[in-house]
Amino acid sequence: MLFLLLHCMICIYGLTIGLLCAQHLVDEQDLWNKVFYNQQGKSFRADYWVIMQYLQTKHEMFSIVVFLCAIVTVMLFLFLAYHSYLIYQGHTTNETVKRATTLNFVEQKLTFMKKWVKAREEKKPFKPAKKSIDKYEVHGDIVGDLTDEQVIAIKDKVQAQNDLLKKGSYFRPVTMVNALRRIWNPDTYDLDGNEEDAIMQRRGAALKRHQMK
Repeated sequence: MLFLLLHCMICIYGLTIGLLCAQHLVDEQDLWNKVFYNQQGKSFRADYWVIMQYLQTKHEMFSIVVFLCAIVTVMLFLFLAYHSYLIYQGHTTNETVKRATTLNFVEQKLTFMKKWVKAREEKKPFKPAKKSIDKYEVHGDIVGDLTDEQVIAIKDKVQAQNDLLKKGSYFRPVTMVNALRRIWNPDTYDLDGNEEDAIMQRRGAALKRHQMK
């Protein structure tokens, strides 16, 4: 955040200096009272557009630098505003991206489970391919020979996950320390939003590797 703020201020400073220099060139050469001619010999009275074209022709590199400063300033300001909004909402960039990816996955899985439930209710044959099961499986929750009750239970669970994700209940830091910790530990939360389970799983895997050594 501080990095963006400082660079935005530097670009604003550069743009301000550039505009003041351009104003000095206009006043020094009295461009507002000059008459300009194009290649066909047609005359033009001075206006903002004509003076900008003149400065771009006579001071090409200077004009390019000022133009770049203006473009980068707008981009940095929008980027700064976006990150300020994330901070106001209590989110980090990392978890915002992860939340969007997770929401997309959960929505696709929910659609898949709804088709499965509908096929069971209508007594239609529906045998999901192994590729589909592998795509939407989480911790072995989907297999090919599930009962009707198990399919409905999984669909309800995915529906609850989808509702919570849309409400923004997942991936929301409680404190600034928690938000900073998530930046360094992006895999803290599992798909169900359980922090401790995910941590214990990683710790258990690390302990097993240590014992094997």
